[in-house]
Amino acid sequence: MLKQQKFNRNKISGFSLIELAVALAIVGVLMFYAIPSYNDFSKRQAISNEANDMLGDLGYARALAIESGNVVTITSVGTNNWSNGWTITQTLADGTTEITRRKDLVSNSVSMIGTSGVITYDSIGTLSSAPMTISVGITPEFPNFLSIRVLASGMASSNRVL
Repeated sequence: MLKQQKFNRNKISGFSLIELAVALAIVGVLMFYAIPSYNDFSKRQAISNEANDMLGDLGYARALAIESGNVVTITSVGTNNWSNGWTITQTLADGTTEITRRKDLVSNSVSMIGTSGVITYDSIGTLSSAPMTISVGITPEFPNFLSIRVLASGMASSNRVL
């Protein structure tokens, strides 16, 4: 025969103050280490997003030049400062220019500084301007974190600066 256990109705279940304090201390220590890592991650992600936007627009401009047979120019809003955004224009056969795409101010305090403020693709997709490099970073935490290179062939690539 099984013995039936008696329940004490006066016993209150739950956390004690000591158990709660220990749990909060553990959460506090984890947050102490997690928040700086998350901040670094979010800054690196912002840099990567802006660099990918630039690479996408460089590929778009080159493909447009090849497809249309027109000269396509990407011009920074600032002199060599691409952080203020850029404009992609196409020079049509009759000599008029047409804005095909525009990028406004980049976000999250990302700086994009190039060796030049103009990239020009000719009708076969090669550069008619000088090859250039754009350094992408957030200063002072990650200065020059990524580097975008545009070669004379018109190809663009990025790599992490160590």
